[in-house]
Amino acid sequence: MKESMTITVKGQVTIPKEIREFLNLKPGDKVIFEKEGNIVVLKPARTLLDFRGYVKSERYIPMEEARKIAKQKRAKKIKGELEK
Repeated sequence: MKESMTITVKGQVTIPKEIREFLNLKPGDKVIFEKEGNIVVLKPARTLLDFRGYVKSERYIPMEEARKIAKQKRAKKIKGELEK
Protein backbone atom coordinates (compact mmCIF):
# COMPACT_ATOMS: atom_id res chain seq x y z
CA MET A 1 0.00 0.00 0.00
CA LYS A 2 1.35 3.40 -0.96
CA GLU A 3 -0.56 6.49 -0.02
CA SER A 4 0.57 10.09 0.02
CA MET A 5 -0.30 12.06 3.18
CA THR A 6 0.11 15.76 3.94
CA ILE A 7 1.90 16.89 7.09
CA THR A 8 0.14 19.72 8.95
CA VAL A 9 1.94 22.82 10.24
CA LYS A 10 2.03 21.07 13.65
CA GLY A 11 3.85 18.08 12.12
CA GLN A 12 0.80 15.83 12.31
CA VAL A 13 -0.31 13.26 9.79
CA THR A 14 -3.35 10.97 9.62
CA ILE A 15 -2.54 7.26 9.73
CA PRO A 16 -4.52 5.58 6.93
CA LYS A 17 -7.40 3.35 8.07
CA GLU A 18 -5.84 0.23 6.53
CA ILE A 19 -2.66 0.76 8.57
CA ARG A 20 -4.60 1.54 11.79
CA GLU A 21 -6.58 -1.68 11.35
CA PHE A 22 -3.46 -3.71 10.54
CA LEU A 23 -1.73 -2.44 13.71
CA ASN A 24 -5.00 -2.65 15.70
CA LEU A 25 -4.66 1.02 16.69
CA LYS A 26 -7.52 2.71 18.48
CA PRO A 27 -8.05 6.38 19.41
CA GLY A 28 -5.78 7.27 22.32
CA ASP A 29 -3.22 4.54 21.56
CA LYS A 30 0.43 5.52 21.51
CA VAL A 31 2.84 4.66 18.70
CA ILE A 32 6.61 4.51 18.37
CA PHE A 33 8.64 5.74 15.42
CA GLU A 34 11.95 3.89 14.98
CA LYS A 35 14.67 4.74 12.51
CA GLU A 36 16.17 1.65 10.90
CA GLY A 37 18.81 2.78 8.45
CA ASN A 38 17.05 4.96 5.88
CA ILE A 39 13.61 3.65 6.86
CA VAL A 40 11.23 4.84 9.59
CA VAL A 41 9.06 2.15 11.15
CA LEU A 42 5.76 2.83 12.94
CA LYS A 43 4.93 0.42 15.78
CA PRO A 44 2.25 0.34 18.45
CA ALA A 45 3.68 1.31 21.86
CA ARG A 46 3.01 -1.49 24.31
CA THR A 47 2.42 -1.17 28.05
CA LEU A 48 2.61 -3.79 30.78
CA LEU A 49 -1.13 -4.29 30.48
CA ASP A 50 -0.65 -5.54 26.91
CA PHE A 51 1.38 -8.46 28.29
CA ARG A 52 -1.10 -9.44 31.01
CA GLY A 53 -1.56 -13.20 31.00
CA TYR A 54 1.77 -14.05 29.31
CA VAL A 55 3.32 -15.30 32.55
CA LYS A 56 1.55 -17.59 34.95
CA SER A 57 1.55 -16.28 38.51
CA GLU A 58 1.11 -18.08 41.81
CA ARG A 59 -1.26 -15.33 42.90
CA TYR A 60 -2.98 -12.29 41.47
CA ILE A 61 -1.31 -8.99 42.36
CA PRO A 62 -3.40 -5.85 41.88
CA MET A 63 -1.78 -3.34 39.51
CA GLU A 64 -1.29 -0.75 42.28
CA GLU A 65 0.58 -3.28 44.44
CA ALA A 66 2.71 -4.35 41.45
CA ARG A 67 3.64 -0.70 40.84
CA LYS A 68 4.58 -0.26 44.51
CA ILE A 69 6.82 -3.36 44.41
CA ALA A 70 8.45 -2.18 41.17
CA LYS A 71 9.14 1.28 42.65
CA GLN A 72 10.69 -0.28 45.77
CA LYS A 73 12.96 -2.52 43.67
CA ARG A 74 13.97 0.41 41.46
CA ALA A 75 14.72 2.57 44.53
CA LYS A 76 16.84 -0.22 46.02
CA LYS A 77 18.79 -0.58 42.76
CA ILE A 78 19.40 3.17 42.50
CA LYS A 79 20.48 3.36 46.14
CA GLY A 80 22.97 0.53 45.53
CA GLU A 81 24.38 2.31 42.48
CA LEU A 82 24.76 5.58 44.40
CA GLU A 83 26.62 3.85 47.23
CA LYS A 84 29.32 2.53 44.88
